[in-house]
Amino acid sequence: MKKSLHEKETEIERMKHERTQWLSSDYPSTIQRLTEDNQALKQQCQMQQHQIDLLRMEYEKKLEVEQLKTDFAKKEAELLLLSQRKLRKEDHDDPPRKRGRPRKDEPILSVRGQQQLFTDVYDNAEDGQNQEYDLPDDAEGLYEMLGDEPPQK
Repeated sequence: MKKSLHEKETEIERMKHERTQWLSSDYPSTIQRLTEDNQALKQQCQMQQHQIDLLRMEYEKKLEVEQLKTDFAKKEAELLLLSQRKLRKEDHDDPPRKRGRPRKDEPILSVRGQQQLFTDVYDNAEDGQNQEYDLPDDAEGLYEMLGDEPPQK
């Protein structure tokens, strides 16, 4: 019993000490300090939320720009593909070009034994240009026009 009485007295002393601490506390200044801390934390939270909103808006704009770039690239690729298809369709209207080596019955050598050059492209280009110069078709005529002598064989 002594022990329990002693424990109760210690508990009472501890409570008295705690009560004196509470009574000695300056409640209004503590409340004021906590209120100011709370306001500062709220303001800091609002600023952080505003920064988060700005970052989110910036991210959304960047995402929108990237989506527009991607859509533009898709459309550009589709247009290129369509134009290539259109060109291929137009090419199919032309007679098919021969590929590979010429057949044995097709002459590829000229009368003098020299290989003939593909001149259709050059002839078409000449037709498109101004025809103020009348150039000869063979090498001998060109030498005559220039006033040179053809090389000796």
